Amino acid sequence: MSRTLMSPDWCRWLLQMLLVVPLLGPAVISADDSPLQSTEAPVLLPVPEPTEGAEDVIRAALESSVDADDITLTAAAADGSDETNVQPQVVQVEKGSSSRRLRQSAIDALPLRNLHPQYRQAANSVLDDMTVFRQLPAFQCELDPRVHDYFTQHPDVAVSIWRAMAISNLQMTQCNNMQYDIDTHDGTTGKVTVLHHSREHCLVLCDGMFKSPYLKNAIHARSLMHLRTNIGNSRDGRTFVTHQANLFVSFPSQGVGTIAKLVSPVSNQIIDRNFQEICLFIHVMWHAMLKQPGWVEQIAGRMDGVHESRKDELVKLTADVYVSGRVNAFQQSGQPISFDDSRPSGQGAAQTASAPQSNRVR
Repeated sequence: MSRTLMSPDWCRWLLQMLLVVPLLGPAVISADDSPLQSTEAPVLLPVPEPTEGAEDVIRAALESSVDADDITLTAAAADGSDETNVQPQVVQVEKGSSSRRLRQSAIDALPLRNLHPQYRQAANSVLDDMTVFRQLPAFQCELDPRVHDYFTQHPDVAVSIWRAMAISNLQMTQCNNMQYDIDTHDGTTGKVTVLHHSREHCLVLCDGMFKSPYLKNAIHARSLMHLRTNIGNSRDGRTFVTHQANLFVSFPSQGVGTIAKLVSPVSNQIIDRNFQEICLFIHVMWHAMLKQPGWVEQIAGRMDGVHESRKDELVKLTADVYVSGRVNAFQQSGQPISFDDSRPSGQGAAQTASAPQSNRVR
């Protein structure tokens, strides 16, 4: 079957170019094929005995439709008892839109003044020749800000985890502190440049190209994505993170740009859904660090295509999040706690998991 510009494959490429990540589903792997069950791996962090494989649960959460509330993540409470019905939830707090009024306000909100002149010029080149604009929905979820910071600073780690879980074949290789090369292995390649990064704002430029034997010429696209993050606490002390992104896309080819506008009602829905799944992935990874730290350690050991230090960084972050979670759980329950109660158990754990001073209870 030939691949045309109106085919679902082309919409999939458009999505890849817009958000620099592939669709997260479907990629169903049966329990018998789960890589976690293939070999026994020594772990330094505790692995609670799950009623269902942690990897299968997390994959199910990412592959579910919008009914993420139906996904249950097997968990262990601070006292060691099983917790069921721990449900990853990503709530939409604002709808997406492509209105002209929002487009101008989105442009005004870009942190262009903070950019190097060369980067500012690159961003303006997309804005001056903009073909498609989309303000993605705002999604809110409970999340440790440290987990948010880590994955926004190291997106190649998230991509490597997807490969380890057989969710995606996308390759994202870090070139330097600001740039990544991407390759979806289906004809799509590109370069991602982080123009600006802070906890509240992340501005990313993607320059991509799609080649196919079914297309006479390669298709080029440039996109600018502005991720805005708001972190706040609820009355009960829980931390929630709200993500929203504005997307600006430029197609040098007028014909391709016209088709992109025609299919935008469909592609917008896919983009919105994909953004929700990315937010869900980060939220579920935080849940796994709290409840299944041993699984995260195993996944870290299977990562490839990233700097070797990223594996140790991910394990250390997991240990810190796990310790903080146990300390908070004991404090909320009113139970006395010592540092030994909060540290991960298991051979060698003392060498890997060290609690921050702020989490030590005297």
